[in-house]
Amino acid sequence: ELASEICDRRFFAAPTIKNELLNRKRPSSNARDAQNKLIRKLFQNPLEENLGIIGFPAERGLFESIIVNSGLFLEGKGIQDPRGAETDPSNLGPLWKATDDLLKKNTSRPVELKEIFELWSKQPFGVNAGLHSLLAILYFITSKSNVLLYLDKVFQTELFEEDAELLSANPNGFSFRWMEIGEEEKAFLGQLANLAKSLQDNLPLDDLVPLDVGRALIAAFDNFHPITTRTLNLNQKARSLRDLMVNANDPNELIFTDLKGFTEGNESKDVLENLFEDLSSYYPNKLQEIRNLLRTNLRIHSFSDESIREIQARAENIRDVSGDFKMKAFINRIC
Repeated sequence: ELASEICDRRFFAAPTIKNELLNRKRPSSNARDAQNKLIRKLFQNPLEENLGIIGFPAERGLFESIIVNSGLFLEGKGIQDPRGAETDPSNLGPLWKATDDLLKKNTSRPVELKEIFELWSKQPFGVNAGLHSLLAILYFITSKSNVLLYLDKVFQTELFEEDAELLSANPNGFSFRWMEIGEEEKAFLGQLANLAKSLQDNLPLDDLVPLDVGRALIAAFDNFHPITTRTLNLNQKARSLRDLMVNANDPNELIFTDLKGFTEGNESKDVLENLFEDLSSYYPNKLQEIRNLLRTNLRIHSFSDESIREIQARAENIRDVSGDFKMKAFINRIC
């Protein structure tokens, strides 16, 4: 009784998970195999009854004892967030909140899972290592609106089935990062969303989610002519913005650090719109410059059919006169 009383005091926030397969320091290979099968079902059949598991194999036992008994699953709605839930039978809420707090204290960097697992293993939680990977996957699924995923320090747009299986086998290299969006950030996101819509017709972008806004801006940038990504004939700020867009791999970093940096210290609120306009109009403007140059040097008033026939006739008359190979190639192109 004394030992139980001491444990209750020291591990008062421990989740209550009654499963002997995973709730241990080193689960067996059979338990790991069952966990992998459960993870696959989580991604393949997230809304189906019992995740589409037929009968009662080992993975069904894990599903019932860890997910269903914890109140994390609702048929037709999938995995549910234990934060603020009316009932939290397995006491996962405090663990989720402590993880949130750790990430919030380190918003400037991705927090590696091994650091999170160290927190979970200590008092007052005492979560066994065998549960770490599955709980990390469940935590991310219920936190996607605020938590970003990184693998080897590279942002991942989503946690896919293959990534989850890799995390289960070896969580090294995986990190989470908290993304806080205040009123100022929402206003800036709205500005960028409007910018993305102005660059792409019929762009569906109603939700102010950094990932979606970042994707929309990258997609708009990718639609610019390829020469825009290489030319040096841009002003310094336009080149800097171009280079940021070319190398962007994290929407949170792109929007709230890189792009926001262009607006700070600028009197004009339209600085980003103007810079994106410089990028989008570079190729059309360059083509127009070449047209004007040709029209001036060839002494034609327009590029009408009649003017084209006239210049072709002039070119035909001097086709074999010039010994300049470049000039001959130009003349042959006109003819």
